[in-house]
Amino acid sequence: TTFSDQELESTFKALDVAGSGLLTRAEVLEVFRSAQREPGDKQIIEGQAERLTSELMCHLGRDLDKSISLAEFKHGIADLASQRDRRVWPIAGMMLITGLSV
Repeated sequence: TTFSDQELESTFKALDVAGSGLLTRAEVLEVFRSAQREPGDKQIIEGQAERLTSELMCHLGRDLDKSISLAEFKHGIADLASQRDRRVWPIAGMMLITGLSV
């Protein structure tokens, strides 16, 4: 799966709720929380969202500044998609919801 620059930029902007030009941990966490639509134990769901957020922030935020730039997002998502990494699918879902192709 590959994403165009336009798709990645549009998704980044949709995820950047604060409009800061950087994705924060809180913004990424909200993506994983909203992806957990199935009923279940709230502690388990929250734990999964926290773990996936930490993993994704570590992978995408390579400069360890606790935020993700557009360049880091593009590079990291393309890398995860090429590996068919499961962490990319909530973001791919967001792309679908916002009207972008996956």
